[in-house]
Amino acid sequence: MNERTNGIIEEHFFSAYLRNKLGARLHHDSSRRHGSLLLVACLPTEFHEIGALLLAIEALDHGYRLLYVGPNTLLNQLPAVAERARAEAIVLSGTNVSLSQIEAQWPSIQQSKLPTLVGGLFSSKHTLWLNQHDAIPLGYKTGLAVEILLRVVPPYSRSTR
Repeated sequence: MNERTNGIIEEHFFSAYLRNKLGARLHHDSSRRHGSLLLVACLPTEFHEIGALLLAIEALDHGYRLLYVGPNTLLNQLPAVAERARAEAIVLSGTNVSLSQIEAQWPSIQQSKLPTLVGGLFSSKHTLWLNQHDAIPLGYKTGLAVEILLRVVPPYSRSTR
């Protein structure tokens, strides 16, 4: 095996380890929260979910409840899930997703009428497009993303008090 192959294997191992640790914390802590419910998912074709998990953990620390869907999510299915779960916002994450992979599915997200926030490098690359399509870009820095989230969807709305 060459150095490049070892690097990829190590990255996958570390990502799986971190995903399991963060996922366990998310699972255990989410049931103890009573705040606004966020549906958190990765954009279609996005398999790098560590950023979404870190944002979800930070949101938990601010009192939000979470429904974490995970990587490679079909956007056209999210509004129905959000409605059944009574989510107060949809939070999406993406790194290396191209805009063309999103555009065809985006109208279903717009129909949900919920605030839609998009984080990760995708949101930094496509800020203007997101603003034009009723979405709030969060950027790729977790602290700043949570500040924006707190302004858009308070952790404790009237329905969660």
